[in-house]
Amino acid sequence: MEVDPMSAISIVVVVLGLMVEHFHYRAQLQERVVTLETQIKDCVGLDNDVRELTTKINLFWCALENYLPDILMGGNPIEKGSEITTLLEKYKYEELSTSEKKTLIKLLEEEVKTSDDTSGDKLAILLLVATLKPKVVENVY
Repeated sequence: MEVDPMSAISIVVVVLGLMVEHFHYRAQLQERVVTLETQIKDCVGLDNDVRELTTKINLFWCALENYLPDILMGGNPIEKGSEITTLLEKYKYEELSTSEKKTLIKLLEEEVKTSDDTSGDKLAILLLVATLKPKVVENVY
């Protein structure tokens, strides 16, 4: 059987066209894979940055929690021997029950509302309340 030269050329052109389309599609897929790999590497780097930042923030809050009771007990707005100072002492040594934490939060919030103090003591009280509230919800120290 004899093959017509035009048919042979047509077949070769079709096969070449299919090969070009196949390899072009493969190249596009490979470009997408490379782009995705780059994005994944960026996300891994970002994840490490977030972990590092979280660690630093946690260290900051822990340090702040340790110093806030001393700041408040040494300052003017809270009287020595008051219920707040008693609870702050317990707080320093991590001896507060959940109900005592709630009481301390209420007393500190009242102190902020009634205090005319314009120094940083109000801020210290608000920061302490901010650190106490999640512990009451989670019931942890």
